[in-house]
Amino acid sequence: MTAGCIAILLLAGLAVGTQVNRAIYGLGWQRRPVGPWAIPAPQAPARRWFDFLPVTGWLGLRRESTLYGRGYWIRPLLVELGLAIAFVGVGCWITAGRLLPAGEFASLPWSTVLAPQLVAGCLLLALLTAATVIDLDQQVIPDQITISGTLLALLLATFYPLARLPIVVGGTVTGLLPTSPYLPPDWLFGIRGLLYGLAIHALWCLALMPKTCTLRYGFWRGAKYMLASIIRPARTTRSDRPRDRWPHPAANRLALLATVGWLAISCCWLCDKTAWLGLFTALLGLAGGGAIVWIVRVVSRLSLGREAMGFGDVTLLAMIGAFLGWQPALLIFFMAPLAGVLVALLQTIVTRKAEMAFGPYLSLAAVGLLVSWPRLWNGYANDLFAMGWVLPGLVLAGTCLMGGMLMFWRLLTGGSEAS
Repeated sequence: MTAGCIAILLLAGLAVGTQVNRAIYGLGWQRRPVGPWAIPAPQAPARRWFDFLPVTGWLGLRRESTLYGRGYWIRPLLVELGLAIAFVGVGCWITAGRLLPAGEFASLPWSTVLAPQLVAGCLLLALLTAATVIDLDQQVIPDQITISGTLLALLLATFYPLARLPIVVGGTVTGLLPTSPYLPPDWLFGIRGLLYGLAIHALWCLALMPKTCTLRYGFWRGAKYMLASIIRPARTTRSDRPRDRWPHPAANRLALLATVGWLAISCCWLCDKTAWLGLFTALLGLAGGGAIVWIVRVVSRLSLGREAMGFGDVTLLAMIGAFLGWQPALLIFFMAPLAGVLVALLQTIVTRKAEMAFGPYLSLAAVGLLVSWPRLWNGYANDLFAMGWVLPGLVLAGTCLMGGMLMFWRLLTGGSEAS
């Protein structure tokens, strides 16, 4: 990589790092006026122009330590500096051909393959950083990060299909396919494939809508109640005066997103098969990543009486799946507990908190998968996903086993508490 490219990536990392810090302090449940972009507290000193500079601006903002705590400026400074270094690292990793087995790098042109992969890798890294820090701070992953990230992933997959993780099929380098390691079937390019894509996008928008769900009165009545809660949400204030109840503004925005998404998906399916293959891969990754976490939520709810994972984990892995594909999303989910050992140790040392967030585990596992992708895919995953329909059966069996273990733990804990 040339010195000019390194300089560009450094500047890009610093610029993106400032916005990541802006998201960290401005998108959580407890928003704080930290940093040069927020409205300063009344007792804060006046902001100066060089406070907006990356890294060095935080050295000047040390004067606000009396308001936000001693050393509060260190972490945002390290976030910006770390992302700058990480962007350069991603660039060197990709341009050195580390995403492919040895000997395959020579066939990759920079403009059509490596540049989209570099953009996708840097974007994913920035989004994961913002989601991880907020989750560590407040045990929440904002939808603004995961929804925006998912939309960016869908756009990248459409306009730059080769931004997907590379694999070697028959001696040719190609992006990861929705049916890898097998070639895509013909029906994927027909009306059946279009209907699948539209259904995935619609279900994603429906899952994000504010609503009330219950199965207390059966499935069909629960579905009617859910639909009614979207169209006419419950009142937020008590009043004897009758008034109209309109859908939540977020529901209106998501309905518009679903409509625009359907039109865009249909146009892509009609116009370009290559773009459609990339978009369908991202859509299937979105569905696979979100579904596996949702299934665990349902199983834990039935077994423990409470959800072991938050909805933010669902949207986070859905976003990761949209960037990388459903196969990497599945691997990341099972790699996350291993990554959690390191995250849990760091969290205990730094924050002294006992509560554990699962989002950082997913983020660290995603980075680990990217670093070890060629060895992981060619050594294990290729054979694993070649098992076909045996693989979903194994996942289902493992989920049922997990549910039984959680139920046994619930009974054991309840028995000990009762005694």
